[in-house]
Amino acid sequence: MIPPETIYRPDDVYFGKATSVIYEHAYGIYASDIQEYIAAVTRNHYWRNIILGELKTAVARDENGNIIYEVVYSLVIDNLVNPKGVSIESSVYWPRPINLNLGPWYTSITDIFTSYADNRYGELTFYTSLTPGFARTLYPNSLYNMRTRVADVLGQVYNSTLLPLWMTSQQPDTPTNRAAGIAGGTLGYTQAWVICYTKPGFADIVKANIEENWGYTSYTTGTAQFVPYSLNQINFNIDRFTVNKSITYDWDNNLTPPAWTGLPSANPVPNPLNSQDFYVLFPRETILPNNSQY
Repeated sequence: MIPPETIYRPDDVYFGKATSVIYEHAYGIYASDIQEYIAAVTRNHYWRNIILGELKTAVARDENGNIIYEVVYSLVIDNLVNPKGVSIESSVYWPRPINLNLGPWYTSITDIFTSYADNRYGELTFYTSLTPGFARTLYPNSLYNMRTRVADVLGQVYNSTLLPLWMTSQQPDTPTNRAAGIAGGTLGYTQAWVICYTKPGFADIVKANIEENWGYTSYTTGTAQFVPYSLNQINFNIDRFTVNKSITYDWDNNLTPPAWTGLPSANPVPNPLNSQDFYVLFPRETILPNNSQY
């Protein structure tokens, strides 16, 4: 489906053809240690499923407008963002208390309580009954909310030069791009898995190859059609971030004002490339604080 002669810089780990499904979740997040990353995911982060969307292509241009390379990518679909691109709120106040099933428990004196206090005469005067525990405020984990939460905690630089060139380059004025509203414009940050980088003029050919030869289909009930190139047959469950230290940029807080001082800061390049990476596990499986199944 992806002829070797069409691939741009096939031996470069940052280009070539994908060997696994990875998408860049956020750019410009300040470099921090693992404890700060863990603190940043205490809300709006828990296990979730994502699916891949339709295939698209884009181009990357140099400062003279010449196409350097092209990409074939699949959008990462977020079912907590509506068709207009608006995410669910980062916090939701539930109309009724949600039982967390935390209790009650019995103690050795047969009463159900969490604590009690004696007055100065040694008489029992106060006690607190245990309850199952309840939650009212929930923190939905749309991918947008997850990005925003980490940026709010760690800080983020919103600078377009930190994005890959294909996200900031002017896109061709083609019928497909006109229909998508990006003809002659730029994509900006795009939540996508890049399947491959191609030499100029080959992205549409590779896209067509995948569409014609991908062995799985999806059924669209509204139009009663089989879509042969749909990648949404593959479901992914994510439970962590990977912090890629090989492409960490050097944000120097000692300068006034703070500024980027090196691109990248991982020098010398780690060997192997992922040897300095680390994972940030999401704190729980579900939206509720105690991993409840409710």
